[in-house]
Amino acid sequence: WYDQRFIGALWRTLLVVGVAVVCELVIAIGLALLFLDEWPWRKLAVSVLILPMMIVPVDAANAFFMLFNDRGPINHLIGMAIGEPFEFSWLSDPHWALAPIVLCEIWQWTPLMFLLMLTGFMNLPRNQIRAAVVLGASRARIFFRIMLPLLTPVITVALLIRGIETFKIFDPVYILTRGGPGASTETISMFMYNGAFVYFRIGYIAAAALLVLVVVVSICLALSRPLKQHHG
Repeated sequence: WYDQRFIGALWRTLLVVGVAVVCELVIAIGLALLFLDEWPWRKLAVSVLILPMMIVPVDAANAFFMLFNDRGPINHLIGMAIGEPFEFSWLSDPHWALAPIVLCEIWQWTPLMFLLMLTGFMNLPRNQIRAAVVLGASRARIFFRIMLPLLTPVITVALLIRGIETFKIFDPVYILTRGGPGASTETISMFMYNGAFVYFRIGYIAAAALLVLVVVVSICLALSRPLKQHHG
C-alpha cells in the first residue's frame, strides 16, 4: 500500500509539473510578445505583472484557500454567472482538489517565466526579423520560423528552472489540502513530509528521496540535450 502511495505521489507531482510549467510557458510567451512593443504605461504594467512572485508562497496559498473556500469568491462568481446559489467543496473533492493547487502555482510563478521570455525576445538578433518583414512574411510565420527556434535555449533553461522548482511544490499543497482528501493531492514533497514526520518511516523516505533524485536528474539531462546540440 505504501509503495502504491509513493508511485501515486510521484505521478501526481509529474502531472502538476507538466500542467503548471506548460501553462506558465504559453502564458509567458503571449505576454512577452505583447510587451515587446512600446506603449503607454508599459513599465507600470510589467511592475504589476511581476508582483505575484514577490509574495511569500505561504501567503499566496492562503489567498487561494480563501478564494476556493466553500463560501468563497469563486463559488460566488459561478453562482452569479449561472443565476442561482452555487456551493462546491473544491478542496474536499478528490477529483477537483488538485486544480486550486495548480492554479496557485501558475499564478505565482508565471511572472518569472514572463521575465525570462521577455528578456529572451528582447535579445534576439534583429537583422533576421527585419529581413523577414521586408520580404513580406506574416507575423505568425516570423514567430514560428525565426523567433521561436532562436529562443529554444532560453525556453529550455526556463523549463529546467521551473520544472525543478515545481517538482518540489509543498506550500500550496500543505496549506490548501494537506495532501487530502485521502491522498488525492499528495505530491512527492508532501509524501516525504508525512512519511518522515507523521509516520516516522525515515529509512523508507530516505530510499524514496534517492529514487526521486535519480528521476529528476534523468529529466534534467534529457531536457539539457537541446542546449548541447545548439552549442555544438
